[in-house]
Amino acid sequence: MHIRHKCTCLAVSGVQQLGTNSRKRMLCRCRRQAGRLVSHNLRPSAALPFPGLPSYPSASSTDAAVVLRRNSSDAPSSIHATANPWKLETYITAEDDLPDQLLTAALPFVRTHGFSAATIMAGVASRPELQRLAISRWTLSGLFPSTTTTSTTNISNGIDRGTHAATEPIGPSKALAERWIQEGNSHMKTRLKNEHLGFKKDRLAGVRRAFEIRLEHNRTIPKEYLLKALALVVTPKEPFFGVPLPLELPHFLPYGSHALAVATDALAGLKDYSKTREWMLRRIRLAGVYSAIELMSFGTDQSAVSLSNELQNLLDASESLATHTANTVEFISYVNRSQRSIIQSLGLI
Repeated sequence: MHIRHKCTCLAVSGVQQLGTNSRKRMLCRCRRQAGRLVSHNLRPSAALPFPGLPSYPSASSTDAAVVLRRNSSDAPSSIHATANPWKLETYITAEDDLPDQLLTAALPFVRTHGFSAATIMAGVASRPELQRLAISRWTLSGLFPSTTTTSTTNISNGIDRGTHAATEPIGPSKALAERWIQEGNSHMKTRLKNEHLGFKKDRLAGVRRAFEIRLEHNRTIPKEYLLKALALVVTPKEPFFGVPLPLELPHFLPYGSHALAVATDALAGLKDYSKTREWMLRRIRLAGVYSAIELMSFGTDQSAVSLSNELQNLLDASESLATHTANTVEFISYVNRSQRSIIQSLGLI
């Protein structure tokens, strides 16, 4: 501060002897030099408290909540939202966000409502803390955005193709289908852990039990809902190259990525994490086995015992071809031909 005072004094004493332009240049130069000497510690900081403003936890605090503000109203203690999806004022934590709450609340209603925005709305109506949010279908479209549409009519073999059913964006129903399938895989892994099964000691018996548990989850909803779920998980949320892609179901059965995910989670539940070449080939073979047995479950009303026997036969066949990559390719080709025959017999393609 002494240097700044001295500089200012020199400027004031010298300006009397200079012209107007020279005096302005000297004063500006002195001010710039004095400004550089001010310590950064004396300058205002965003971290300094200001009177009259509330204090919030720091970003590094473990209990600090992320605040998403869309209006200037006072923040309530619980999640608050209006019917307008763009005026949400939500306190969100890493473990418990709003979309996750909505999907969790909707899961018990999948059995009766299927996979649609109406199912999520039924879940909202079942929980008082979600009812207060005044969530609408516009809100769901904002939380689960998409441009691809799907029919809101419950699918069945007797659907009238001549009628024009109402459509809705695929985002909410796709997210719900993905969550329901993930719940089935998680339930399978938990059951395997509770039953103390492992691939090293149980081998194919453990895989058989894993797939049986997974098929039990499928039987908790009607077959037409399951068909829609499997189609939803592989249907893109956005159309290809701007071409609209309405979802007319059932018209295809996507068993590629879904079956691989089930096989991967089954091996994880059996504590097989090797990730070797042998593991990769085993996962592909098991995905083929699961896709085939799941297709069989769509066909006729087979008993659980009958499906279990068919499952064991497929597992034995896959294991007998486990010695070479070409054998695995041959087995998958055989499974694909069988799948197509089953799909055609069901009239789905």
